[in-house]
This record gives sequence, C-alpha cells and structure tokens, in this order.
Amino acid sequence: LTTVQALVLPGGESTAISLLARRWGLIEPLREWVANGKPIWGTCAGMIILANQITGKMKEGQELIGGFDGTVHRNFFGSQLGSF
Repeated sequence: LTTVQALVLPGGESTAISLLARRWGLIEPLREWVANGKPIWGTCAGMIILANQITGKMKEGQELIGGFDGTVHRNFFGSQLGSF
C-alpha cells in the first residue's frame, strides 16, 4: 500500500473479500489507510466492508474496515447467511 495513491474496493461477495483481506494481512493496513484519511471508494461489497455498521451479516459476524459513517444492510434482496 505504500506506493498506492487511492483504493477502490469492488463489488463481489463481502464475506469472501474480508476473509481474504484477513488471510493476506490487509485488514489492519486498510483500517490504518482509512484512519489516515486517504482516498478509498467502495461499491457493493466494498461499501459493505467500509461501513461502520452492517445488518444482515453472516452468523459468525463479518470483519469490517469501517470509515463509512452509516449502516449498510447486507443481502437486501436475498439471504446468504447460510453460505459460510
């Protein structure tokens, strides 16, 4: 992340993205990125991960980066709660 000027977190499956970010050691660096006010934009799953709060999360909870001062409702059009 040291050579990047801005980040875009794409759509996809937010649980899979957060699990991969945890596996590759990116959760804390991304939280630090947001805390330092660096530019970041999230669409669909990316917005879910950037939310400070979500509803409809998976049973074990979902790791969030935070930074978006709002609540996002995950899986509004259909449940994926049993996916993991």
